[in-house]
Amino acid sequence: MESHWLVSPLTTFDQHFQNDEGSFEDFMKQKILTSSDQVIPLLTEDSLPRISDGHLVCFQGMVQDMFDSELYMSSYKHVGVDVVSSTRYRDVEYLKFDAALDEKSITFASRQSFYVCSLPGASDWFKASLPTNVHLPSTTLGVKRSVGRTDSKENIPVKKFAGEIEELKAEEIQEKTGSNPSGILLRVYNEKTAEVLKLTDIVIVFGILEHARLGGEETESEGNGKKTNLPRVHAIVVEKTTFRSHPCLQDQWKLMGDNFDIHSGRNATLSLLKSALKGDELAAEYTLLHLLSTSVKSVSAFPMMLPPLNICRWNPSFTEHLASTLSDILPQLSTLEVSIESLNTGPPLLPVHNVAKGELEPGLLQLPSGSQILADETRMSTGQLTSVGVLNCRVLTTLAVQRKLMYDFQFYTRDWEADVRVLLLSSSCPSIIKPSLVLPLQNVLEEEARSVLDPLSLSLVRRLLLQAVPAEETDYSIESELQQIINQDFVNWRKDNSTHIEVDDFAVMLVLLKLYVLSCGRSIPTVEDWKAIVKMETERRRRLREIFRGN
Repeated sequence: MESHWLVSPLTTFDQHFQNDEGSFEDFMKQKILTSSDQVIPLLTEDSLPRISDGHLVCFQGMVQDMFDSELYMSSYKHVGVDVVSSTRYRDVEYLKFDAALDEKSITFASRQSFYVCSLPGASDWFKASLPTNVHLPSTTLGVKRSVGRTDSKENIPVKKFAGEIEELKAEEIQEKTGSNPSGILLRVYNEKTAEVLKLTDIVIVFGILEHARLGGEETESEGNGKKTNLPRVHAIVVEKTTFRSHPCLQDQWKLMGDNFDIHSGRNATLSLLKSALKGDELAAEYTLLHLLSTSVKSVSAFPMMLPPLNICRWNPSFTEHLASTLSDILPQLSTLEVSIESLNTGPPLLPVHNVAKGELEPGLLQLPSGSQILADETRMSTGQLTSVGVLNCRVLTTLAVQRKLMYDFQFYTRDWEADVRVLLLSSSCPSIIKPSLVLPLQNVLEEEARSVLDPLSLSLVRRLLLQAVPAEETDYSIESELQQIINQDFVNWRKDNSTHIEVDDFAVMLVLLKLYVLSCGRSIPTVEDWKAIVKMETERRRRLREIFRGN
């Protein structure tokens, strides 16, 4: 079958696997795994016009919307022709108009469609880590990944779906196809795969490309919205991933070797953050622990989710430097202006289901797990929120505090788990989002000084932020001696009005302790670690008292 599996997998399916879809998928998976001499084009805005219809492609993005299941003809015959055909892996089947279908031969199966968009807010360095051409096998197949990069900018010939082969210019094919490169309609034929996909999942898809012009009219399950005018990818392999476990980043870490110096990574991270936070070491430490915070549940009895961090006394002129620094070290960053005007009249923050179009219109807060939001409240002023503004404020508060995002289905709303961190920047007073971990900024540097790291140190920082907190953390524990010290401190604080602490604040200190220890590469805290957290919290509360006395 030579390379037909790559440039024309439908031909391979029709000629050899018409009656055995499972064997075809196994065959394609094996080819993807073992054919290192072949490169599978990565579907992007630049590559879309240059890839021929029916070509095997790879697309990486986030599930933004999902549609009801629909039927397709899994097999049929024409009258008088003893050849089985199928509409699997295609939206348009060029039927023989001079031959009627044998109705008794028709069998139906179901497939489900998903709208997969490009990753919102993906950082430039993360997008640069994705190769132009990719050989990216699935971990579920039990074989090691390998990624191949090519710097070739040579155009891939574009072919018409039917008729003679023809090469077209990029602008011409985009005009004729009407394809929107911002996302794809993903057709999933494997029921088990479709069942595990959910909104905001990050997916890596290997499938067969079909340009939008060939998709025909929209199906009833997809409505008549703009998402019908998208390129289709008929899935063969769909792999869920996260920023932490993304194969391209994992391969970069492997090139660095197993000797990951977490201490050097921590120091480099604090150096960068300290520079972006005007020399405030305490703010840098809290920001580091905030970036490690996660709502993902583990078997440990100690959670890892902090309240949203609110840095107040913030000067708006610092924001650009901080946003640039976070983009350099995080795989994703979304910036959000929070003001009376933006809450009342700005883009919606929550996803809303448009009944007329039959599709989910995205909100600014619909982001993949592990995302970071930088919310700037420095333009907040006095004024009145409309009903829309109140709703947007409630949605942002729920996401920041509870790590849940509200979806509006017009007749009802529903909250979904969303492991998205929110860092709040406010001017003279604390944020409108409550409760939050409020930290007044102490400006140490009068002049702007940007910390610059070499590529190796920058990679250490990125690896620390993605891997310091284990994906399946199980061995974190506090020894009995330290537990007694912590408990006694809590009792003593509660006795004195000057040091009184609420139960919720004490719980936050335990989360800070855990994240602090994990960021140091350890799983068992020491007395010195607890004293460090107590010192941090004592200084933070001292700064807060100064604000309240000043008011």
